[in-house]
Amino acid sequence: MRARLLLPAAVVLAVLALTTPARADDAPVVVPGAPNLQLPPPVPEAVPHAAPAPAPAGPPPSTGGGDAEPAPGEPAPRAPSSGAPIVSDSPARGGRHHLAFGARFAYRLGDAGQAISPAAGYGVVGSYDFTYARVADALELAAGVDFSSDRFATSEQGTTTSDGGDGNTPVSVSYGSTRVVSENNFIATQTFAFPAGPVRPFATLGVGAGIGSFETVDPRLKRSDQTTGSETDTHFLARGTLGLDVTVAGSWGVRLRGDYTAVRRAAPFVTGIGQTLPLFGDLLDIDVQAVYRF
Repeated sequence: MRARLLLPAAVVLAVLALTTPARADDAPVVVPGAPNLQLPPPVPEAVPHAAPAPAPAGPPPSTGGGDAEPAPGEPAPRAPSSGAPIVSDSPARGGRHHLAFGARFAYRLGDAGQAISPAAGYGVVGSYDFTYARVADALELAAGVDFSSDRFATSEQGTTTSDGGDGNTPVSVSYGSTRVVSENNFIATQTFAFPAGPVRPFATLGVGAGIGSFETVDPRLKRSDQTTGSETDTHFLARGTLGLDVTVAGSWGVRLRGDYTAVRRAAPFVTGIGQTLPLFGDLLDIDVQAVYRF
């Protein structure tokens, strides 16, 4: 009888529990003798973890006709080559320095070569220049120095006196010798060159000093109180040059050059009989040289 009274009461309490909202801090209600209708709490491991927040979306791709900008950290695309050669602004084409040396044909121009022979001769030449500027790869400006030595020589007859063997009668004796006119030149130069591939035409202007010397035993030229006629003179020089450098192999080349040297303030030569003759005059030289560029 008592069980019958408790059963309706348990059913009423269960219905009220199901219809009343549960709170998180409410303890479960257990009715003695009634079935447990409370669901067990979920297992902690079964609770799903919160998904990570999505990364902020980047800017939408550009739909315009322009080039897209590279992403950060990626190298920028290289611009297409136009095919034009890259030209350096330094005159390093084969080096700035020219060192040249060679042989030359020399000729004494004007009255000097006619009054006292010979007119034709030979010599040696050496030069150095430094290219200090280049204009639009079409003109090179170089400063340098030039040394040359020309020799003009011919055979001649000299005379001397000796006794005839008896100690009383002097006798003139002839002997062979060499007449020599020499010219040593020191020139400061300014060169204007026009490089064109393996060839390099150039023009040079220069000023400097020359030292000339003369030796003879010809009795018509020497003084009677001297055994030989000699003269040394220092004079002013101005030079103009036209030439061509041709590259042969690597840094080596061949140079062809023509010089005109104007001689000024040269002293004349006075013979033993008081005759005044021009001795050191203008010069024309044709050079063949080996050139090393570094």
